[in-house]
Amino acid sequence: MREVVVPRAGAVFRDWRPERFARIDCRLCHGNAENTGNFRMPTDHLPRLSGALLLGPERAKFPETTQLKLDRLVPEMADALGVKSFSLVTRRGFGCYSCHLGPDGPMFGN
Repeated sequence: MREVVVPRAGAVFRDWRPERFARIDCRLCHGNAENTGNFRMPTDHLPRLSGALLLGPERAKFPETTQLKLDRLVPEMADALGVKSFSLVTRRGFGCYSCHLGPDGPMFGN
């Protein structure tokens, strides 16, 4: 993960906000996991998502961030992990809820 996922996620975030994401490591997604040894995803380290269809509340509150993650981060991470991106039709694949919890916990089998 450190050799594949971190550099690719880092590139997406640095392209978007270079000053904020100048240094990226495992803590970006996993928080204090190096201390606890728990690297499981999804994690409560990241903000919980609404569970609403097409992430309506997230798009309203954070349109740029939501679009960046949908357009760039999700496909990049799916490719890095060697899995398909999430499909609304099948409700399978790597997507937002692969990393973020929903309002009541894991969603879509994550």
